[in-house]
Formats: sequence, C-alpha cells, structure tokens
Amino acid sequence: MDFEKLKSNNEKLKFKPMSEFPERREFWTTEYDFNFQGSMSFTRILFDQTKSFGVLNAGFTKGRLNGSGCRIFIKKDENGNWKIDKIEGTWVS
Repeated sequence: MDFEKLKSNNEKLKFKPMSEFPERREFWTTEYDFNFQGSMSFTRILFDQTKSFGVLNAGFTKGRLNGSGCRIFIKKDENGNWKIDKIEGTWVS
C-alpha cells in the first residue's frame, strides 16, 4: 500500500505501515516520538465470480483490550461505482 496516497483533512493524523512498529505486546507498551492513538487494519477484498460484490474485514484497536471489528459488504451500483452495502460488527474487546 502506498501510504503517501492516504489523505486526511486532519494534519495530525498520520498513517504508517505495521512493519514500522514492534510486534506483540511491545506494540502497545513502546514509547513513540509521536501521539499514538491506535491501529486500523483491513483484509483483502474477496469478490464474487462476477466481481459485482465484495466483502472485507476491518478492525480498530486503541489498546490490548480495547477495540472492535466489522465485516464490510460492498457492491457495484448501476454506474459501476463501488458502494458500501452493509456493515456488520464481528468482534468487540
């Protein structure tokens, strides 16, 4: 993923790849030189055979025991644009 292309209207919000962070518990216990607020993750999109529908999982964690996840269903509209069809919660911690 090209993190340079991720934009936000909040200058304080920065996106970084997980590979830049420590693994396991050290992820949450490390002191960073920036204001660390949490981790967001997405899976690859799984498409149906016609590539008209897709599904992916997403999660956001703010601590070792503080987060939630969901399954996102997407579909193409009549103009061929992808739209979110439904979001279902899958886990809470």
